[in-house]
Amino acid sequence: MKNFIIIIFVVLLFVSCDKKTPPVHEILDKISYQNFDPNIEINTVKSFSPSPVPLNCNDIPAPSDSAVLFYFDFNSDSINDFVLNVSHSLYDYNYCGHCAVFTYSITIMGLSPGDSIALTDYQFPVVKFYNSSDTILFDNYWGDYAQIQLLEGCALPYHTDFSEGYIALKTDSNLVYLNVNKMPFNGISINSFGINNTKGRSIVCGQSE
Repeated sequence: MKNFIIIIFVVLLFVSCDKKTPPVHEILDKISYQNFDPNIEINTVKSFSPSPVPLNCNDIPAPSDSAVLFYFDFNSDSINDFVLNVSHSLYDYNYCGHCAVFTYSITIMGLSPGDSIALTDYQFPVVKFYNSSDTILFDNYWGDYAQIQLLEGCALPYHTDFSEGYIALKTDSNLVYLNVNKMPFNGISINSFGINNTKGRSIVCGQSE
């Protein structure tokens, strides 16, 4: 009889403990995804012509200088988060010899204090590119300005180029990916983006839900 009473007490104790345990709520990702069809294509050069100096100089772009700005509002709050700047111009800051030298630049910049871009390191503001299915985390080098492309220009501190990939962005506590690829004539194609609206959560490149 004593054994029976002890067993009943233990069972009741476990049941009582289970009832006091609060339910665990799983944190779910809330992804907003945008696929651009057709893709948004931006370039600043209409054509190239041979240099008039016949000494193996670079081709001359037409127009000789141009810039296009494109704005992003990833969290749909009617406030722009980032601006993409595609530009080229004659490099005339230092003497580059007898050839005309042009700089071809594509940059992205955050427009608010909480907007930043993942960088390769802290030495130069160069975009860190991700591949499809890579996970973007908060553990990164972040900056409010970054070069996607910086070419030619005879005395530039660094050069960088790209082909295709995903750019990691952060707006406040939300992570974003931006899928782009390189185009001719100093161009870039904007293909898609995704933002995780659940604050503090990672996002996978290409994730749509």
